[in-house]
Amino acid sequence: MITLNNLEELTPQVISRIIDIHRANCLPRLMKLEQYYENKNSIMNRVMNDTTKPNNKIANSYPSYITDTLVGYFIGEPITYNCEDKALLENLN
Repeated sequence: MITLNNLEELTPQVISRIIDIHRANCLPRLMKLEQYYENKNSIMNRVMNDTTKPNNKIANSYPSYITDTLVGYFIGEPITYNCEDKALLENLN
């Protein structure tokens, strides 16, 4: 996490330092999470030492499902209910 105090001026040097910290600390993690989202899991690169053993690989795209569901909740349109019976609609709300 990068924090600046109120007295520190935002100069090109400070911005460059923040970018360097981001590249070193955050970017590798974000790239790995993006690979999980795209279902390019590390198990697909696994090689068995013993060629007689099966090399079964199953990768599931749960990260993309979870991300898409959460984005839908936060950005999607809210659920609305319509009914001709106003009393029923009032009880439902």
